[in-house]
Amino acid sequence: MSNSSKRLLFVVLGIAMLSLSTGCAVPQPRGQGQYKRVKEPRTGAIYHLYLPVDYVKNDGKHPNSPEVRKWPLVMTFHGMKPYDNARPQEREWENEADIYGYVVCAPELRTSDSFMEYPLTKEWGYVRTDRENVIAIMDDVFATTMADPQHVLSTSWSCGGYLAHYFPNRFPHRFSCIATRLSNFSAELLREET
Repeated sequence: MSNSSKRLLFVVLGIAMLSLSTGCAVPQPRGQGQYKRVKEPRTGAIYHLYLPVDYVKNDGKHPNSPEVRKWPLVMTFHGMKPYDNARPQEREWENEADIYGYVVCAPELRTSDSFMEYPLTKEWGYVRTDRENVIAIMDDVFATTMADPQHVLSTSWSCGGYLAHYFPNRFPHRFSCIATRLSNFSAELLREET
């Protein structure tokens, strides 16, 4: 192979690697509320939290019923890394959270990764780690914000669908609804014996 062919191959491979490492674009407008990158204290798991603009303006009090009403929580599970991750999932929901009034939480997952079993059929160690982390993250969100534990949406993009279906089916007392977007599903993962 000539030097010019090697250089061309190097450039093409470099461009391909760069394009694959950028993740998904987030065309939605940014919200006006408050974003936080949070480390859950017990497990050390990282999550991205968004508090809507009215939450921030009113110090957590809901404008429709400040004495009693809490804010619905959106738990959004990201797609397969390196093509997607938790931060773009959180950003995608910011403007909607401002409009409709809900808290957004996007945990960083081990399951949604290019090195996972695909399709996912068993509760592997990384799924169990995510299970422990996500439950701890939800507990932390409820302890530190005015998010409502009775009104929790499980949502996802792509590979995040495995966990977006897994959590409400394994922990139905923690979620009130599911709405996935172009997401994967595994009936095997929902069985207790997997």
